[in-house]
Amino acid sequence: MLGPYFAEGQAANPSITLPEDDVEAMTWLCKALHFKLSANERLISFGLGRKLATLCDKYDTSVAISSWSAMWMQNWKGSVDGNISYAPLLYMSYAFGNHEAFWCTSRDIMQYYTTNEIKQIANELQSEILPYRLFDSINAERTKTLLRLQTTIEDMLPPFINDKCPEMSSCRLLTVAGYYLSELIRLGLWPLSRIVEQTSINTIASQIEHFENFDETSHEDEEDGWGGRTSSGGKKNRRGKKFEVWQESCSVPEIDCKKLLQDAASVASKALQGLCLNCIKEGKVTTEEGNCQARSQWDCQMQQTKESTQIATP
Repeated sequence: MLGPYFAEGQAANPSITLPEDDVEAMTWLCKALHFKLSANERLISFGLGRKLATLCDKYDTSVAISSWSAMWMQNWKGSVDGNISYAPLLYMSYAFGNHEAFWCTSRDIMQYYTTNEIKQIANELQSEILPYRLFDSINAERTKTLLRLQTTIEDMLPPFINDKCPEMSSCRLLTVAGYYLSELIRLGLWPLSRIVEQTSINTIASQIEHFENFDETSHEDEEDGWGGRTSSGGKKNRRGKKFEVWQESCSVPEIDCKKLLQDAASVASKALQGLCLNCIKEGKVTTEEGNCQARSQWDCQMQQTKESTQIATP
């Protein structure tokens, strides 16, 4: 910029005033560009990192300092701040052009944030360089995962319901179904609408660990509000008719519901895919628009080459 080919370099003592740029961040950027950073400067704070990311985006220097920015982001847990916040990490990985960090951070937001928290991040960063639709895309991916978990929960109850039971009031299946429904409510996993809007995938996985399977022995001696228990161990209904505590015709299926939910949460979490930064910068923000969700730029380019080859092949 201070060379002879630019107007700023024509003066006897060339200088440039950059009133909008942060002094400290510009100093670090210049040091990085000219390989003047010392080993002690590998750890930087979130605040400085964000200012540097802004400058990199403004002056298109992300490639030139990519080795430094990659080192900064890899060492972030040891930064002077000591805390990890996904919002600035997403911003910085985008501005620095760090595909791996962007993929991981977008995936972490899908796993650890609720819909309202994602909207809050979007509002905080709406004036920044990030595409606003990026957050809609992140929320859409987390919602897809939650809907798969929701299906598992919905499919768990029907095996415990027999609408043809002759003694619905004493049906052991309904007792078990009622127990499991109360467990889901207790853990905040029901109603299902709450899962999608107000709960994170990580919270659901944690709550499932506290889920307790039905223990038939612990329910055999409980009163049910229908009247007294008979001397032979049966109960009386409203008409005084004696019946056994459990209807033998309604056998309970041997389903480990806790393991079913644990496996579903584990599969859903492992299936989560972050967003491809290369595709986003090409305007493909959502998977519907063609975001390949590749973890690296190389993987994205390989997929594009493969697709181009398939199209060209008759």
